[in-house]
Amino acid sequence: MANDTSDSRSGTSPPGTVKKAPASGIPASAFVAAGIVSVGLLVYLHQVDPSEGGYPACPLHATTGLLCPGCGSLRALHDLLHLRIQEAFLHNALIVVAPPLLVAHLLWRGLRKTRESGALDKALLLGWLLVILGWGVIRNVG
Repeated sequence: MANDTSDSRSGTSPPGTVKKAPASGIPASAFVAAGIVSVGLLVYLHQVDPSEGGYPACPLHATTGLLCPGCGSLRALHDLLHLRIQEAFLHNALIVVAPPLLVAHLLWRGLRKTRESGALDKALLLGWLLVILGWGVIRNVG
């Protein structure tokens, strides 16, 4: 392959090339940077309770008076970081229920060791979008 710059014998890339994450085309350093930023944000969220300030005012709540799913998620994540599951569930039940379901789905797909069609992935994405939108409506109506 003329365009392949990796040395297949040694498993290394020549100097000046950017390592990419497998099959994604995204530089591995982008994943590392995203991980570092995520950990930093989680540490801040652990230390600063969103219910007591320390965050910008919510534009959705300020302009409409509606309960913002993002704000509820922020408070729920703060509670989860302190292992207060019941309080997290009261702030935003979806943020408590969704991650275990997502992990279960990924494990199920991984154990099957097959690539499912993109149509199923799109259907799941659309399903989650509808659940999130529906949850936002239910929170503000009920």
